[in-house]
Amino acid sequence: MEYPGDLWYDVLENRKAREDVRRMEIENTLAKNITAAGDKAAYDAACKRLLANKIILAW
Repeated sequence: MEYPGDLWYDVLENRKAREDVRRMEIENTLAKNITAAGDKAAYDAACKRLLANKIILAW
């Protein structure tokens, strides 16, 4: 037999679990955005080095 207090405790635990999942999704999205920005910066730097090479530009 469940008591009203036990039911309320379950509701609070479920709410906390959902908040934890949302927080992890936000952290994962942020990490992906940071990684993408780093990858784009590395790509831009590689292009800049390539275009700075006069032999390649003359080709």
